[in-house]
Amino acid sequence: CFVFETSLGAGTKKDFFVLFGGAWYRVEKKFKDRVEAFYAQIPKVSIIGKTTCKNEEELITDLQNSRADLLKLDRTKINPNGVRYANLEPCDFLSNTKQFIHLKDGSSSGPISHLWSQGVVSAEAFVSDPEFRKKLRAKVRSLGGGFETQLPKSGERVVRDQYTIIYGIMRKPYADGTLGLPFFSKVSLQAALERIAQFGIPVALELIEKPA
Repeated sequence: CFVFETSLGAGTKKDFFVLFGGAWYRVEKKFKDRVEAFYAQIPKVSIIGKTTCKNEEELITDLQNSRADLLKLDRTKINPNGVRYANLEPCDFLSNTKQFIHLKDGSSSGPISHLWSQGVVSAEAFVSDPEFRKKLRAKVRSLGGGFETQLPKSGERVVRDQYTIIYGIMRKPYADGTLGLPFFSKVSLQAALERIAQFGIPVALELIEKPA
């Protein structure tokens, strides 16, 4: 559960080290720089903002009660075409501006990596499975609020660049007050975003500051 990152040395002799899962890793500088550069170019948004909620469950309840622009789909399970027990969750919230918002309490790298996977699987089902879209629109309509207008009707083409996948990760601030992600979470995020890029849907990231 203890993660630590540090650099030792200077100039051409500078090395980067990560303590993760009980083991030390030395990360090649070129690889580190490539991962950090990819992470830096990911659009950062502020949809949720700083919260007093201590965990994901509290945050979802708070948003459900306070944000009319968001429709709660947390724990909504939809099976893709031909699958009986997949129980795929499309997202935690659908916004009235066509954002699929996936939330996770990122206190450790495991849940964060799971969040990336959720976004990939949901995006793939949305763009490639008309039956999934039909079931999703019907479910959204049943919840009220008119959010089904944000989704394509049965048989309509998905205009992919009109939608955005939002990854929202709750994080405690570091000692200097900044927010960030563990290095290996950035590595797995890059893999997820490269996969989603094949679907043609934009992605953005929000680090949600929670109480220290």
